[in-house]
Amino acid sequence: MWDQENFIQMIYVPEGSDVSVGLTMMHHYEQDGERVLVISMNPSSTFLYSTDEEAFFYAALDQVVAFAKANGFKRVAMSTNGAIRTNRTGGLFERAINSKF
Repeated sequence: MWDQENFIQMIYVPEGSDVSVGLTMMHHYEQDGERVLVISMNPSSTFLYSTDEEAFFYAALDQVVAFAKANGFKRVAMSTNGAIRTNRTGGLFERAINSKF
């Protein structure tokens, strides 16, 4: 997966820090002539314990959408499989994902 040309990672690093607190894995492909970006959001559990999970989800999603627009993607999508959508299941972060996707 890591060597695939259609794979990208967006690393979460809080402002003023040099420590990663998770990442969004992204794969892109073309469907019906449109570029699609499929994401899986994976923040660290220790980071989520220290922040507003829902607010973080929307901030991270805003960054993904900005990246998608800047790079010509027409859609941002997620798997219907909850275990693929995120590694943080059962909490407010996953509920925010479910409310959006």
